[in-house]
Amino acid sequence: MIVGALFAAPVAPAHAATKPGEAVAVTVSGKAEFSTNGRDWLPLRSNDTLKPGAEVRTASGATVDLFLNYNGPVVVVQSASHLVVSKLDREESGDQVVTDTQLEVKAGSILGYAQKMSSGSRYVVKNSLGDVNITGTIYQVYASGYVYVVSGAVEVRYSPRGISRLGTTVYVDAGFYFDPVAYSSTSTAPPVTDVLLTTINTTIGNVRKFNLSRGRKLTVKTVTPISL
Repeated sequence: MIVGALFAAPVAPAHAATKPGEAVAVTVSGKAEFSTNGRDWLPLRSNDTLKPGAEVRTASGATVDLFLNYNGPVVVVQSASHLVVSKLDREESGDQVVTDTQLEVKAGSILGYAQKMSSGSRYVVKNSLGDVNITGTIYQVYASGYVYVVSGAVEVRYSPRGISRLGTTVYVDAGFYFDPVAYSSTSTAPPVTDVLLTTINTTIGNVRKFNLSRGRKLTVKTVTPISL
């Protein structure tokens, strides 16, 4: 009689599937449009839902409040601006949500509020100069390269002219901004801090109303003004 032994092969831990997110145009003030292919443009209206890869353009004087949910929560597309929502991925692991957020500012600027992210998450805003790595902050990023930091801190990785790789890094702390002309963080606080805070708090209020109207609660606190 032959007795066979059964060996259980090790089972690899299950990984949650990556899920694409979406951006909802909560408030559209003025004329704005969107595209899913970068060629054909349609009017953007409040409550429209945008998938990753979508682009948003605003006319002069117009703004759009975007709710990114796990990948945000909020981004404001400023007047005369062009934003590409490149990636809004999330992966749920236990009680943590790991997110991968990638935006690109092709014209004008965006203003955003990123809450504290879990380990392994990434939030990158690209502009003409390089990458802006957000780690949980209130920021404004311009297509031209300027980066304003209202709270928290950001890491600007850029490529000096003539060099193809993003080989230079500048850390910008709260209350200062990155100057793309000097390629450095300034020692002077930006004069627009109060305006940015007011705009973000207004946007958070708009998103709260949007979520409550659909029976959902948004756990985003209003931002306390910072004395610089």
